[in-house]
Amino acid sequence: METKAIEARDQELIQAAVDVIRRNYDADRHQVGAAVRCASGQIYVGVNVQSCGYGPCAEPVAIGAAISAGERQIVGIVAVWGGDERYPLLSPCGNCRQMLVDYAPDAMVILEQDGRPSRHRQTVYYPWPTEISRSERSGYRTGALRGRDNSMTDARKKQYFIRVTNVGFFNALVAAAEKTAAEKDAAFEARRNRDITS
Repeated sequence: METKAIEARDQELIQAAVDVIRRNYDADRHQVGAAVRCASGQIYVGVNVQSCGYGPCAEPVAIGAAISAGERQIVGIVAVWGGDERYPLLSPCGNCRQMLVDYAPDAMVILEQDGRPSRHRQTVYYPWPTEISRSERSGYRTGALRGRDNSMTDARKKQYFIRVTNVGFFNALVAAAEKTAAEKDAAFEARRNRDITS
């Protein structure tokens, strides 16, 4: 994983995310603030929008603000939790990671590691989004992934909607899910081989 120490401009990005959630925090509706920096140097912010079904996270709201202003190259992103006066950094959820792959593949994501903020190349710390095409993702959302073994899909699904604040914990979670998927695949192969020989 490519990791770099944060710089003054990264601290400015964190502060922008803190400021937007501090101004807009609502325990029932807006709990997360995000900020993106574009290649132009401009910073755009957003908060999550809670609803009875699915409400967008803060990261896509901030990305949408940047795109609406004509920006096309996002170089950095950060999200913070507004329900704690320390405003801890948050790792993007699975949907946000997919959006980053689609809209900001070279962005550096600011996360907490070993108790300190650091920058991480987002495309390497989450393997799932880059593996399938947009049409397959549509099928996945409706539970109809074509041409894929459902035992692998189950393990991936557990990863897909999780938001964590610690990169080490996340990496351990991914490893555990992949081990579970491998075990399920092995069990499936054993059953299939048994069925073929019977």
